[in-house]
Amino acid sequence: MKVCRGCGARLPLDNFRWDNKARGRRKSRCGPCENARMRAYRADNLELRRAADRRAYRRKASDVRRYNLQRIYGITLVQADAVMVHEHCDICGRTAKVVVDHCHESGKNRGVLCGGCNAGLGQFRDSPEILRRAAEYAERGGFGFFDGGSDEATFRSTESK
Repeated sequence: MKVCRGCGARLPLDNFRWDNKARGRRKSRCGPCENARMRAYRADNLELRRAADRRAYRRKASDVRRYNLQRIYGITLVQADAVMVHEHCDICGRTAKVVVDHCHESGKNRGVLCGGCNAGLGQFRDSPEILRRAAEYAERGGFGFFDGGSDEATFRSTESK
């Protein structure tokens, strides 16, 4: 049993949260009193809290990204820092937030790509052969299916209407 510093009630220990600042110690207020205290503090110090939250978010966003790069792709801290300052996609050269491209079969990291190029590789199943055929198709402006007036092309184009 413990006496709450807020309401003065004598309550079982389960009603008191663990204190994060002191290992093995409970807070001095019961759950409802602690909630009321924190609500009042936030209301009285709203701008101060918002400024602190903004600073923490800006500071921690990069730390979270660095940690996730290390955790997900198994890269070192130095490699994660290099990815974070890398601003250009290795395929299209576009300046955007980049992601680590990796082979889904071997798990090996291949490079740093923008989200669009990374998704494009995935849509082509990471197959160099399919990518070559797609490049030939795009360079020619298609394979001429609708040129030349083939009956099949006419049938397909009218059927979809």
